Amino acid sequence: MQSFSNVIYPVLDELHVFSKDNSSFWLILFVKSDLIASCKSIYYLGAAVEVCLLFSGLLLHGRSVFLCWKYQILHPSFLALMTNFYVAFQCGSVARIGLIMYETRAVNWYDVASTPIPFLGTIRQFGLTHGYCLLQLITTERVVATIYVADYEMRPRFHIPALLSISADCILMAISYAFVAGIMNGYFFCIMGVLPNFACALILHHMLKRNEKRLARLSDSLRRYPNDKYSLSLRIQLKENIWSLQKIEFGVVIIILVLVINLFLFVAPVSILTNPDQRTSLQWSFWAGNIVLAVSVSASAPMGTFAIALHTGARPFYVRWYLRKFRKTSIISSAQVKETDAYFGQLHAQWDYAMRREKTMI
Repeated sequence: MQSFSNVIYPVLDELHVFSKDNSSFWLILFVKSDLIASCKSIYYLGAAVEVCLLFSGLLLHGRSVFLCWKYQILHPSFLALMTNFYVAFQCGSVARIGLIMYETRAVNWYDVASTPIPFLGTIRQFGLTHGYCLLQLITTERVVATIYVADYEMRPRFHIPALLSISADCILMAISYAFVAGIMNGYFFCIMGVLPNFACALILHHMLKRNEKRLARLSDSLRRYPNDKYSLSLRIQLKENIWSLQKIEFGVVIIILVLVINLFLFVAPVSILTNPDQRTSLQWSFWAGNIVLAVSVSASAPMGTFAIALHTGARPFYVRWYLRKFRKTSIISSAQVKETDAYFGQLHAQWDYAMRREKTMI
């Protein structure tokens, strides 16, 4: 447990690489292939599989983002947040591919801590750190959507994702550099970064149930509270808000599972394999951890396809299994949500007619 002995400042360990001038950099899961004397063919095979999985994840997630925008399955501000996350995370994947070129000696280097290896490590850390903060950004956006539910779903409000994305990118880039430069203990902050995601999952679940109860009260005069202001617009907006939360519920589960599994595979070997004669085993654990991380990049693509399936009604087997397993029988159908466009289309038509009539009278 030597790596965790200092909470703020890191202790030098096997994840650190050293330059000729004795400066050090902390590169997450960077495999020092020179320490792997045997079974190099297995190492190269794993590196090739990792590259293929990273490219696969890039294409699958890119397709999901494109289809989400095409079908407008969620609020534009939410989609803008997800697009920013996709770009940041895939930049990390591309940086990892660059690091593999140096790990495998496809690109020769004389100093492992020389440019551009620390830069690539920072970009990769930036992409991974975004994964820890994604649920927090989503929760913030959905809280705003719930507070301003009366008109939120019909207004883009792009200033909200712009503010959240720019702030998050600047902060996370600074944190990533601090990890790589050895200014902050990456282990401690990665462990602490997982904990808020559980709170975010509970908040999103609470908002879903709260909005469902509020919608039920608006539809039932016997259960309506005195301070409930009923309007058809509010009822439709609540239904749209509930439908959005239902679409991302499966993605929340996947995000938490991926974070916990990969954090364990990253932290456990460093804390267990601490003896000097276990350095080779530690490098193999990093090799395996990188492959599992690449698998999770591709395997997390159903987050987007799940939401698209609910929106379009074409539900693959895992969507049907999830809905049946967790008894999600109250999923709002796309046919129900179409009344939103019809209702607001009528309002816009009436408004335009009233404005033209007023201009004519003037």
